[in-house]
Amino acid sequence: MLDRKRKAPLGCRKPKTKPRGVVTTENPSCERILNYVIGLMVAATIAILTLHWTNNSTELNPSHVDATLIAALWLAAGSALVSLVTILWLKMPTRRPRVIVVPLIALVMGLLIGLLTLSVADRIWQLIDFAGNNDWSERQFLIGRAYVSHGKGVSYHIQLNEYFADLILNREDYTRAFGSAEEVRPIDYCLKARVEQHGAALRIMYSSVRAIPAGQITRCVSNIISIGNAR
Repeated sequence: MLDRKRKAPLGCRKPKTKPRGVVTTENPSCERILNYVIGLMVAATIAILTLHWTNNSTELNPSHVDATLIAALWLAAGSALVSLVTILWLKMPTRRPRVIVVPLIALVMGLLIGLLTLSVADRIWQLIDFAGNNDWSERQFLIGRAYVSHGKGVSYHIQLNEYFADLILNREDYTRAFGSAEEVRPIDYCLKARVEQHGAALRIMYSSVRAIPAGQITRCVSNIISIGNAR
């Protein structure tokens, strides 16, 4: 009888431990796919950071939030599911319990793809809405809410009264306008902004992911409803 060569398994075999604790697999194609997964995660992270730090405008009208969020959620869920199935199929070697590591990697992949979708969609919508000759002007927008958030650090935010927009202030501007209040609903403070308009499309030249320049909060009338105190 002729000897038949045994086919390599679809998944990764039990990992070998090389000198100095280097973990590898016996299936080269498996290693390549794992490298692609890791490379995709790194590339998505770099793209998100690049789009984040080069963003210099916020679109106020029309609002594409609903459509963008739906697309981001679907793509995030799909990419997380594909990552989960791929890793389980490859039987990725790990020193920690697979029940923790595998879902965590899939969750991170889904989160990255979701954030990337939001950033890319925002750029695409603005390119479409503001193509051609546009009008430029300086305007004031009534502030509908100002608040302090406590996440990894303290940050200061304002929301516009007539448009869906959440913008970041520096601490000095916030305390100068709203004092130590944790949350305020001002009816007499406005945001000065340079505006670009194309038909009904409107955007301000401030990023929603970085603090706006100092000195752009001005007094409009004279009454503030305060809720709580800042710490």
